[in-house]
Amino acid sequence: LLRFKRLTTRLTVWIVLVSVVPLALASAIIYFQRASYIRAEALSRLQAIRDMKVRELEQWLDEREGDLNTLSRNHEVRRLEEVLSGKVSAEQRQATLKQTRALLRRYARYYKAFRELYIVSGTDLKVLVASNRQREGTDAALPDFARKVLGASEPMFSPVFYDPELKMPAMKVAAPIRCWQHNGRHRLGVVVARIDLQNTLYPVIQEREGMGKTGETLLVNKDVVAINALRFNRNAALRLKIHARPAVHAAKGRTGVIETGDYRDVRVLAAYTHIPRTGWGFVAKQDLSELHAPIDTMIWQMAVVILITMLLVSLVAAVLARNISRPVTHVAGVSRAIADGKLESRAEVAGEDEVAELGQSLNAMADSLARLISVRRATAAVTLAATEATTVEQFAQRVLAVLIETTQADVGAVYV
Repeated sequence: LLRFKRLTTRLTVWIVLVSVVPLALASAIIYFQRASYIRAEALSRLQAIRDMKVRELEQWLDEREGDLNTLSRNHEVRRLEEVLSGKVSAEQRQATLKQTRALLRRYARYYKAFRELYIVSGTDLKVLVASNRQREGTDAALPDFARKVLGASEPMFSPVFYDPELKMPAMKVAAPIRCWQHNGRHRLGVVVARIDLQNTLYPVIQEREGMGKTGETLLVNKDVVAINALRFNRNAALRLKIHARPAVHAAKGRTGVIETGDYRDVRVLAAYTHIPRTGWGFVAKQDLSELHAPIDTMIWQMAVVILITMLLVSLVAAVLARNISRPVTHVAGVSRAIADGKLESRAEVAGEDEVAELGQSLNAMADSLARLISVRRATAAVTLAATEATTVEQFAQRVLAVLIETTQADVGAVYV
């Protein structure tokens, strides 16, 4: 237990403790509850952003597939079967290619996501017709990709690559062109579109509403190399290999949430997942320092409240303790004076509380003690006067003088 020599100090300390300790406990409980809520809210928000962005990416991919499917099934594109079979004249061939070229150019103008479209022959994997005529007759870019699409039943996306013509990352989407005469079982070729990522995909990824000043979303390929520019590294696309755990997990096909370091070695909360269609890993993350900022602010606010409360309570407690201890100290001082022989000392009594009752008892005790001492002193004086007398006259004079002085009488007499 706390021990103090002065009552004022003891009262002050205990009043402060009784007032501040419950406040501190309540503040701690509120802090942990609110901190838990803030963390849960941040986690839920980040997961929601991840899922929303993935849905937007899936929708974006669906749109590109749908566009290519529509083009691959177009009547004018399928007429290329006659050209590829060699059953038409040179004039008819040129006319068919001209119509198909015009169709590809219309698609390139209408579909802003496509920078260029061309059709690759299924026999030699050379460009048969293209929206950019200069590409016709050349080898198809990414021939392995075109060959893989020939054996597929649905459109496919190429890996993201650096396009020297665009001087930026690009990707291709391709769909097989089926043969009418063989009920679609035979593939005549592949229609390929080069996608403008800068103006179509990247805005979807890099829109950061609700992610504060440090949040960002990013895509990585199967080699965990960034596909898009990052908030803190504008030149990261196809240049930065990321070793952070969320990106690695996402590239390997996992989904989850984790607190860890990011590519800057900064602690973040990250929600990640995998997009099987393209083999991409997707990560939505935000710095823990920003997520914990409301918690840190709350700590400072609570600390200020507790400090101000302690100061106010200490001031009030000091005043109350002084008012309580002052009469007690006064009574104690009177007691010491009486003990030192100052029997005329009396306590000043005010009010009707316990301290006032103590003062009254002390005064009554002092009165009783004074009377008792007075009687004893008188008895001793009478005894001394009686024993010193040698005659009746001396006895009467001396004893009578002591009695008159003791009783404060005006007249006294001794009868024999």
